[in-house]
Amino acid sequence: MKARRALQNFHPLRGSSIDIHPNARWQQSGITVAGGNRQANGINQLPDPRGLYVDDDQTIYAADRANNRIVEWKRGATSGQVVAGGNGQGSLDHQLFIPIDVIVDKERDSLIISDYVNRRVVRWPRRNGTSGETIISSIDCLGLTMDENRSLYIVDGVKNEVRRYRRGESQGIVVAGGNGKGNRLNQFSNPQYVFVDRDHSVYVSDLGNNRVMKWMEGAKEGIVVAGGQGQGNALTQLSYPEGVVADQLGTVYVADGGNNRIMRWSNRATQGSVIIGGNEGVNQRINKVIQDRIFTSHLNFVKRLPHVFIDLLSSDMMLNRFCSQILPKIHDKIKWLHLESSSMKYVLCAANYPNLDTLSLYNIDQKSIQCLFNDEMISSNILKNQITTLFVTIDDNKETVFSMIKVCNYIVNAFTNLMDLTLYESSFINRIPLCFNDGFFSTFRSSTLLKLNIRIHSIDDCLYLLDGRFNQLHTLYVDIVDVNPSEEIKNQDDLPNLKCFYLSCKGEACYYNNDYNCYNGLILPLLYRMLNLEELDLYIPVKVDKTFIDENDLKKNIINRMPRLNQFRFYIRSIMNIHSGMDLPSIEDIQCRFIEFANNNIISYVDYYPEAKQSRYHIYSYPSFMPYYSDITNNFPNELFTYVRVVSLYDEHPFDHEFFLRIQKSFPFMEKLNLINQKPQNHKQSYESNNNNQNLSVIEYSFLSNLGIVHVHDDYIEQFLFDTKTYFRNNVVLHIKYESLQRVTHNFKRDATRINCAKINDLLLYGERYHSNSALKEYFPFAKICYPSIF
Repeated sequence: MKARRALQNFHPLRGSSIDIHPNARWQQSGITVAGGNRQANGINQLPDPRGLYVDDDQTIYAADRANNRIVEWKRGATSGQVVAGGNGQGSLDHQLFIPIDVIVDKERDSLIISDYVNRRVVRWPRRNGTSGETIISSIDCLGLTMDENRSLYIVDGVKNEVRRYRRGESQGIVVAGGNGKGNRLNQFSNPQYVFVDRDHSVYVSDLGNNRVMKWMEGAKEGIVVAGGQGQGNALTQLSYPEGVVADQLGTVYVADGGNNRIMRWSNRATQGSVIIGGNEGVNQRINKVIQDRIFTSHLNFVKRLPHVFIDLLSSDMMLNRFCSQILPKIHDKIKWLHLESSSMKYVLCAANYPNLDTLSLYNIDQKSIQCLFNDEMISSNILKNQITTLFVTIDDNKETVFSMIKVCNYIVNAFTNLMDLTLYESSFINRIPLCFNDGFFSTFRSSTLLKLNIRIHSIDDCLYLLDGRFNQLHTLYVDIVDVNPSEEIKNQDDLPNLKCFYLSCKGEACYYNNDYNCYNGLILPLLYRMLNLEELDLYIPVKVDKTFIDENDLKKNIINRMPRLNQFRFYIRSIMNIHSGMDLPSIEDIQCRFIEFANNNIISYVDYYPEAKQSRYHIYSYPSFMPYYSDITNNFPNELFTYVRVVSLYDEHPFDHEFFLRIQKSFPFMEKLNLINQKPQNHKQSYESNNNNQNLSVIEYSFLSNLGIVHVHDDYIEQFLFDTKTYFRNNVVLHIKYESLQRVTHNFKRDATRINCAKINDLLLYGERYHSNSALKEYFPFAKICYPSIF
């Protein structure tokens, strides 16, 4: 019996009445019914589809997560139609951000979408809908389904649970899992998709445990109905299971993602059978890959997660399969490889790659790069003669500054025809900046390099890069920690080849040099050496004495002095000490002046700090591409900054809850946040007296991984540690004073702060030497606790 006849009774709500004959057989060669036209954003393309729904007329709805849209494909159609999203990634009502799953609610003629990054479930009209309505919020939603009573079942991947929401409910109840991450029968480890049968039993693909679990209605734990025997490809095993359905006989059908097969597990069976894919499917896919020149020209064997890169060839079976079967057959088609350090040597030795010219290497350390260069075949053929473009991500968890400099020297000397080099660290937050000097830096040079992107320690290092060692360089991207020079650089020759220059600096260190204006004495002379500069990005803090750097200064000293400049983007923060008798402009004179300026708007405003006797003048072009935004006050203008990753807040007036809501909306991809404010919140007492905390909007920081709340009033510690006020994901690094933390958490016993404290991965306690406290360790069960001496 073919699959089409077996599925004639397919129920529109994901099959709670599916009845598949136990002897049903499937054709082994499938046909493409949606997508199949390579990876892009055309209406006939699906670069990375996830959740799939098939309506009773065989219309397909696919969650196209890479394009942030839901696409409808009619039966027999050669292209799809966007029915939800497709307006770029975002959190507005007409946008989606990595949709994971979709189903159809036929009674309401609408789509129900799992909008993963926005942490919401959205209802979207199926016919001519232009925007969606959030029906469930604050949930890390993955797979979802609906039963015949129109109750929703949603997988929460962070809480490792499945929740059921009856019609009209906004909170729901846990029907499976909810007991933390683990491998016990009452736990999940990264659950993915969910199915519910007509008895309201819930089936869940438990990806991290390589099993499928069944939870009967009202049960306190589940039973394993497929897999659960470790990761592998035996008939008793699964490898990263994803989609799952069950028929009325209790037979489970599961997409065994890691093994590229569909398996069928009969009720109470101890092993399954392969009904589609498996070894035959792999061979078919290999042949298809070999024939697709577009796909094979760019191979990526690395998956990026927040602040970490995962090797997709970590399995010996997968690595051997690629190195022995696939790569030797497609070696002449490959132009670009993404490789993780542990498998890169095996891949590069697996074949000759005559057309390989671009490499991306991840989690590199001194040992791995030395091992690579010591292989004579690799270093003589590929590295020296072929590679012109190189992206290197250095594993900063293993490396010291000295060894990282050695890595850089190895790279430049080995890749002798290199024209484009980008050096990253694994994490944007915890990066060790490269710090060069004459002893370590003498061999770091190239006569072929045209483009360099690098993070270094100081402006001195930037000047070293421009001292003639890269005499053909036309594009330089530099991110520095310290904008103040420590010594005089002798080589001040012109730089006629440089056409594009990017300089950014977070710049706390600039406050400590009161006698030197780095802008006039160093930055401007450096720019004047770039005679033919066409593009300039300048994001720096500057200590000034009497005059802010404003739009008139920028026109006079940069625009008018650089005639070839056709693009200028900037954020300059002037820091000035206030003395008695100074004639200062008022806030109203400066506040948010919008001036048309070289195809960009200029936004400028000033903040005064009477207690600190200081002022800050902010001026920047908008739209903004700056990575840092510092010293934000209540005076901050509400704009969107999608490129900012590091934010600092400082004011002598209180920050209330609504201010933090503004910050979250303005910096949706913020990774690091530091706060300084000793003033108590204004409205806290009114919230408490009216029992109004529950009515506050919970502020969600989807990407925050590093939080500094050392120099703050206790109100701000509660602001971030109360789960009724703030939500952030797991694995957060927290900087805080021990005494403040002890006080706010009521000596590590307070329930209101317990949930967010359990999400802390690294706890850095200040103002206290090592303190043995069992209650502290129990309160932060997953945290590595340390006691740095300064912040």
